[in-house]
Amino acid sequence: MTTPQTNRPGGQGQWLGGFAAGVLVVGLGVGVWWWMQEKKEPPAPQPVPETAQQTPQTATPAEDHDHAALEAEIAKVPRISPDALAEELKAGTAVVIDVRDQRAYIGGHIPDAMQIPLQFVEGEIPYFPKDKKLVTYCSCPAEETSGHAVLMLQKGGLTNVAALQGGYDLWVSMKLPTETGLPGKK
Repeated sequence: MTTPQTNRPGGQGQWLGGFAAGVLVVGLGVGVWWWMQEKKEPPAPQPVPETAQQTPQTATPAEDHDHAALEAEIAKVPRISPDALAEELKAGTAVVIDVRDQRAYIGGHIPDAMQIPLQFVEGEIPYFPKDKKLVTYCSCPAEETSGHAVLMLQKGGLTNVAALQGGYDLWVSMKLPTETGLPGKK
């Protein structure tokens, strides 16, 4: 048995043609409606409350003072020259802590340096040896990050600590030994 649509002249093709015409009409209607929405006037801008018009400060005076105080403290931390550190490492009297991120460490570091990012230094204080000098380093021109690490170590009760003067960049420029990769992956 056949369906009534196929018995009529034109069959399913005629039905599909009618359906397509209906879709076209609906599509045109939606398009006209959309176009009319676009033609409407945009709403008038609302006045901004006076408090929102004020330019926000990036830091409060207290925060600026705290940052300046931290910078002043970092400037006073003990420093060690790359040559002096190289001698201490040969003598086995120093432990080196790389406070840069892991990508920087893998790309190159002082041999046998521990990689401990700044945010984890404080939690590691109980595990650092007390009988050796702890030397931190970073790649900051004024040793900001390694200096901050030294302050953390000092506040944790360690006294034989220093930041590497000139950081890793000076160490490399002086052609002192370096290695790449993770510890134990030489």
